[in-house]
Amino acid sequence: PGAAISIHSAESVEVQISSLAITVPFIWNNQRGNVGVGIEWVQQPPGVNKTQTIVIKDSEIISFNGVLINSSKGSLTIQRSSLQSVNFGVGLRTRGEITVVVESTYIGGPFLYNDPLGLSRLVVVSQAILFMPDESPGKASISLKNNQIHFWHIGFSAFSLGQEGWSKANALLVGNTIAYNNGPGVLLGGDTIAELRGNTISDNSDYGIALFLPPCASISSGEITAFRGKVYGEGNIIMNNNKGDLCPPDYPWPPGFRR
Repeated sequence: PGAAISIHSAESVEVQISSLAITVPFIWNNQRGNVGVGIEWVQQPPGVNKTQTIVIKDSEIISFNGVLINSSKGSLTIQRSSLQSVNFGVGLRTRGEITVVVESTYIGGPFLYNDPLGLSRLVVVSQAILFMPDESPGKASISLKNNQIHFWHIGFSAFSLGQEGWSKANALLVGNTIAYNNGPGVLLGGDTIAELRGNTISDNSDYGIALFLPPCASISSGEITAFRGKVYGEGNIIMNNNKGDLCPPDYPWPPGFRR
């Protein structure tokens, strides 16, 4: 139980992880909830203003949770790797400013092969890439390029959960394939600014791209998690999503988003 690799430090560190195969047993502990993390990065104590850099290349991670970030300042880069998880692929809970870059990586969720072990029932919502700020302001710059994101409840989501303006995500999605998810391919809420270029978002059981606004979500537009950001980009192929390709349909979607 726990993490295969844990990075805990209050100092400036640079960690390179290359050509590793990491497998963590799926273990449920009623006292601690779901446990089992491939790589855990925690900056201690909270609020330390030292830059930390984590690089993962050419590796494979099979675990309940893939890569967990709970840090204040630094960057995570994942390149040419494979993540197969149940709860989340990359979970980002920052108390400061974090940069995440994921390139040429396969990120697969619990619905692979129709989930014969029923692992998806252990979580409320599984997500490939999740940005959720901690109890204080957090900012994340997230760049996803040329990845395959399949078999999750939600492919990519970014939310502001604190007071308005507390947390913000700048997301750049280029050349990704986000498909075969049981919910929306992309879900955006709060103060998220997202640029999408050249992605294929198709064959998801919910919407292709959904904003956390009615009628996509059962909330009022004034709630704190309601989408207040911006979406722009071009050259995306958004098609064959079960509930529709874009939600809300009357949102001023940018030119070039195929309906």
